[in-house]
Amino acid sequence: MISDGSKQGPLSSESRFSCEREIGTRDDDDRQGRVDLMIETDDAVIGLENKFYADFQEGQPAKYLPALRKRAEELGKLRSPTRYRSVLVILSPESRAKEVANLVAQQPAQAAKEYVPITWQDLSSKLADCEKDLDPQSAVIANVFRDYLRQALEFYPDFQKIFPHLRNAFPSSGGEFQWRLLRKIWEFVPYGGNLSSAGENHAGFYFSRGRLPNEHIGWIGFVRTSTYLGGKQEAEADLIVATTFPISFSTAFEPIKLQSDLFFGRSNRQRLHAWVVKFEASWDQTKWREELKPLRDTVETLMKETRT
Repeated sequence: MISDGSKQGPLSSESRFSCEREIGTRDDDDRQGRVDLMIETDDAVIGLENKFYADFQEGQPAKYLPALRKRAEELGKLRSPTRYRSVLVILSPESRAKEVANLVAQQPAQAAKEYVPITWQDLSSKLADCEKDLDPQSAVIANVFRDYLRQALEFYPDFQKIFPHLRNAFPSSGGEFQWRLLRKIWEFVPYGGNLSSAGENHAGFYFSRGRLPNEHIGWIGFVRTSTYLGGKQEAEADLIVATTFPISFSTAFEPIKLQSDLFFGRSNRQRLHAWVVKFEASWDQTKWREELKPLRDTVETLMKETRT
């Protein structure tokens, strides 16, 4: 697939192949990075950057190219007269293909030739085509991996059927369907998922705790609507986001004033900002990632203030 997608011509791996993971890199502007995989073949050094749902960070993926070029140049000298090429593969879900294509299009013309975008769906399809030619053990491994990809790429099985049940009741400490949704969306939340918080009327997790200046923290989860929002409400449970810093969300996030914030557990009395998330049954990975982007951007801005 990489060879077929290369704009520098076919690549060969008949006699040489090696693979290293999480290789440290440094670009011309002294920006450090870590490419997920680095592969050496007969005539190429291939970097692989996996972008499932995480955002591209500053300088990604361009900051990996100088290290790949340097390795290719060194191997070219060592194994002369073979000309080594540097290639950077970006693996992403199909839903992000346009985003990746736009990113590559912004690169200088020469650098753009070094990129090979591949979707996880295309990779799964290629594996299925190859399975008939593999030995039994390899075929099983390929099939298990494709099954893993299918589950990872599917946002939430039967989400549209389960959707009404997410808000029509709130069991103590949250229900199974509510926790399943939270585990799916916390990958779109900055530094999320490492500290859960549950009680009689709330179920969720903190994010960015201990990473932001001025003890800023955030929380996302389901709450018993009557306890925290008060008054007559449309639902028994609601998904909310609460932070100690303001965020410019879309209109899908309705600002609210909580009747109680004891669940939040912050150590100081900073002002609490809170929103009800008016999500729909049609929301998939792309939509959740898009709607939660203002949160990630705000946290990244606060992190930069900390570093400076």
